[in-house]
Amino acid sequence: MLRSSARCLRVVSGHLAHRSRFIAAAEGSSLCRVQRPGRFDGSADERRRAPMCLGRVSCLVGPRGTPCATATRTLHLSSRRSAPPALLWLLTKPLQKLVAMILGRSLRKWWQGLPQDKRALLREWASRNRGRIAMVVLGIGGLSVAFYVTHLDETPLTGRRRLLIFSSEQLTWLSEMEYNETMEEYKDNILPKSHAAHRAVALAVQQLVERNQDVAQVASTPWTVSVVDLPKANAYVLPNGQIFVFTGMLEKVANADQLGIVLGHEMAHAVLGHAAEKASFLHFIDVFSLVFITIIWAVLPRDWLSALGHWAHSQAMQLLLDMPYSRQLEREADEVGLKLAAKACFDVRASVAFWEQMHTSEEEGVTLPEWLSTHPSHEQRAAHLQRLLPQVCFPFHHHHHHTRVATWELTSVFGWQELIRTETWYRYCEVFLAWLRSWDCGLGCDLMDSFVCDNFLLLCFLFWCHLFICLFIFHFTWQ
Repeated sequence: MLRSSARCLRVVSGHLAHRSRFIAAAEGSSLCRVQRPGRFDGSADERRRAPMCLGRVSCLVGPRGTPCATATRTLHLSSRRSAPPALLWLLTKPLQKLVAMILGRSLRKWWQGLPQDKRALLREWASRNRGRIAMVVLGIGGLSVAFYVTHLDETPLTGRRRLLIFSSEQLTWLSEMEYNETMEEYKDNILPKSHAAHRAVALAVQQLVERNQDVAQVASTPWTVSVVDLPKANAYVLPNGQIFVFTGMLEKVANADQLGIVLGHEMAHAVLGHAAEKASFLHFIDVFSLVFITIIWAVLPRDWLSALGHWAHSQAMQLLLDMPYSRQLEREADEVGLKLAAKACFDVRASVAFWEQMHTSEEEGVTLPEWLSTHPSHEQRAAHLQRLLPQVCFPFHHHHHHTRVATWELTSVFGWQELIRTETWYRYCEVFLAWLRSWDCGLGCDLMDSFVCDNFLLLCFLFWCHLFICLFIFHFTWQ
């Protein structure tokens, strides 16, 4: 996936004031009780013990130190920066679409150049073998569903089932390449580890890592911090654990708690494996897109109509599949990131304040509606986090009475499941499930219910793909 940068205005008048807050945060004293030191692989000269917070406590980043070493995946607040899919697919993706266009156009030209008698022979052959052709199409569809089901995986912490073709390990080498490119691009803007801004970010990351050692994905990942002195309001984590924070983002956060919320969100993307998940989802959808592109260029009679249809198809895929999926991954990262920050003794109420600040500053400029963005609107994120606060804070006050907290059984916020919770989609899903139960095929109602609810829209998409292919075949059969 290609990186994109968000446009942000630098608040020059507040620059020194914001920097002074970070210096104070980096040199301040901890307000939390000290627990055992957590595992932390870093190059810091000084280490501090991780604070333990049982409730909504405001906690400044602790004593001076310079932390961190290498770790996770991607998360972006102002600009989206997802890790790319497997190298071969990434490098050949533009070529694949070009080949699909050429193939479709060549089929159209070949058909248009055929004499009428040969066209009649081909139609007759297709008519005689339409049953076999239909079986081939259905067989491909069955293989697609089987491939999808056999590659389902559970999301860490939330237990949500999702398609996972590429593993995080497969993205590590690509992340190293991207890290080297990023370091080369920003080599003149990387702040030294002794800088107050770097210390503030590194200590916040250390606090999050040490206090979340019970989360295997956090404990097993090395983390490295790089602070880039540029006015972009951006922060992200590469799949190999390299954390990049721009000073423009540091100017947006008002205190150490808001910084902890931002970093917790980024770490949540990495812990949940969103980069590998998004790459897998796009890879699976792209295979069907290539079929659609070939059909569009083969069926439409003029090149300009084919180009228009190709553009409409691409926009529809973005608006109906890619962007909604990305927005729901962001909401899931918000929820898990809030948990990580709460356990690290950051005041989680700062999350609502941060996004309200972002919404206020956003109102001064031109903004796109949420449905045209890969991220939820700032206003919606603030409202969503406000609803989550009681769920996040209550268990920490009563953690010794609730063993479920240790398992991190969060409510699923998977995109398609959230979409079908509306009255209309939920009714359709219930009708479909009732029909499946009526067959009584012994597959297990609970498993089937979970699979259908989590993947209902994707199943609908696959159904319409095959219906479209069948119509395409019959178009040439009976024309």
